[in-house]
Amino acid sequence: MVDIDGVISLFGFPPYALAGPRSARGTAALGLDGALNGALHTIEGIPHFLSSAAAAHLLTLAEDFDLVWCSGWEEKAEEYLPHLLDLPAGLPFLRLQRSQGAGRSINGHWKLDAIARLGGTVVKLPYADWWQTIVDGRLDGVEGFFVHPVSDPAVMAGNGTIGLEILEDLPDVDAIAIPYGGGGLTAGIASAIRARRPTARIYSVEPQTGAAMVAARAAGHPVEVDYTPSWVDGSGSRGVLAEMWPQVAPLIDDALEVSLEQTAAAVRLIAQRLRVIAEGAGALATAAAMAGLAGGGKVVAIVSGGNIDLQALERIFEGGQP
Repeated sequence: MVDIDGVISLFGFPPYALAGPRSARGTAALGLDGALNGALHTIEGIPHFLSSAAAAHLLTLAEDFDLVWCSGWEEKAEEYLPHLLDLPAGLPFLRLQRSQGAGRSINGHWKLDAIARLGGTVVKLPYADWWQTIVDGRLDGVEGFFVHPVSDPAVMAGNGTIGLEILEDLPDVDAIAIPYGGGGLTAGIASAIRARRPTARIYSVEPQTGAAMVAARAAGHPVEVDYTPSWVDGSGSRGVLAEMWPQVAPLIDDALEVSLEQTAAAVRLIAQRLRVIAEGAGALATAAAMAGLAGGGKVVAIVSGGNIDLQALERIFEGGQP
């Protein structure tokens, strides 16, 4: 299990305390039959769960590096957070961006614009090269310290403080559904819940276009699956990372998959009921809960990101898909 208490000891307080006003984070009722809640996190335009993860990681860096690079939204938070943590500013950040298909990124330009505003540099890679970088934890020709967006222990522990937030807001939660990208978010949150609320059910959720954890649980070990790029581009992959399987498998009760149609419906519901914009991956857990896959009782669905362009969102609001 992830050492969340160690991160709290390092800070002297949970990383999510950096979010400030309670209204900026926490759970919000979606108003469906039963008790379905969405866990929402944001800080200065940065998804708050990434702020927790990045803050946890920054405070564990024990060496000086000329370059920090990563392949997830953590770099946006790590650019912003140093002044909150009284750390040196100006450290250059490099961000790897995967392309869908022939050099196309469906939802990427909002993210890239935000990174550029904070002084980061973007290197675009074909999906196969981007995925291999995640597997290997390195990219030939790039030096510096790689912040792994999935398996870095401090990143996972920072993610885990979301579980502590959920239990503050809803101590008797019955089930939690978590979007599964590479497993770091799931491992962190599930570790906290298992330690403090062991009776709660925990589910990972993926799109049917690349449900690697679903396949791994069925086989009893990671296997390669067919992956089809889609507008749900923050989740789904060719396989569960080898180092993440032993971290995640013992913590979850089941791995779930939802269709793109179900995910689009969840994006619409979150916008209509909560006035919150969720990207495809961010709406996966809500889609699973809406379909009854997470069971009954008090269910929390993690809404983990809002990186979606306006054209895609317009098509979803009109009842279709990008």
